[in-house]
Amino acid sequence: MEVTGGAHDDKTVESTVSTFIKLKELADFDADTDAVTELLPFTKGSGTTLPSENQAQQRVAEELDSVGLNLAYTVNIVLPETTNPEVFNSIFKSLKENLLKR
Repeated sequence: MEVTGGAHDDKTVESTVSTFIKLKELADFDADTDAVTELLPFTKGSGTTLPSENQAQQRVAEELDSVGLNLAYTVNIVLPETTNPEVFNSIFKSLKENLLKR
């Protein structure tokens, strides 16, 4: 509760703690770490190279599409007082290039 700032009777805090406790029960803290490392595709010394940032972003986008997860953002922009349309063109061009790409 101290970390999240949630109320004493907040169900979210209760669920988070409950999930952590259950995962802790399932965890094998004495597992052979070498065996776990072999299961991970991009570990140091595995011979597999790390994906590029674009490949990683593409993979994440594909995974999100497959589960149907959609996120929405609200962006509030305080526009400067000006009569120069180039100022607005520059702002909206930047928004388009940086926020509206997939």
